[in-house]
Amino acid sequence: MSNSFSIDVAPQIATVLTAVNTVDTVVDLIRSVDVPNIQSNINVNETKLDTIITNIPQPVRGTLSDIWNTNSTTSFVDLINLSATQGKLYAIAVRITGSVTLATLSLTIDGITTNDLSITVLNTYFSVHYKLDDLIGRVLVADQTNTEKFNIDFADNLRLKTRLNTGAGSIEARMLYSVDTF
Repeated sequence: MSNSFSIDVAPQIATVLTAVNTVDTVVDLIRSVDVPNIQSNINVNETKLDTIITNIPQPVRGTLSDIWNTNSTTSFVDLINLSATQGKLYAIAVRITGSVTLATLSLTIDGITTNDLSITVLNTYFSVHYKLDDLIGRVLVADQTNTEKFNIDFADNLRLKTRLNTGAGSIEARMLYSVDTF
């Protein structure tokens, strides 16, 4: 006696094939309609993001500016007097010439005036910078050997003025700074 068993799976295969064809039709529809719509939305959003990024103010310090002036009077004369603007002060150099025995430099940043810096050495360029003093706080100092720079942001105004106190000659001052352009 032999054992044999036969199953007819043809109806089930036909049902599965119909289901596969239905899924394939849906996938083709998604590929033809939804995928291009999604890509179109991505392109639109990229354009919007590019526009937003372009319109965000970038922290540009502006062009480095170099200004200098010579004062031969006993009245304060502005080297620079910026107001309602912001930027960065990088460096100040100063020199007195002639028979000047005393000259003064006064710096104001955001409405706060530092100590007046007195200069008495002739024909020598000095780098001007801040020094921290335990009692007074920040004070202006000038020396030949120190090449420190200010590197100080100003938020509203910047003013540097010079004058001769005694003697004849001039005080020359030079400043490096930039005004923000954002």
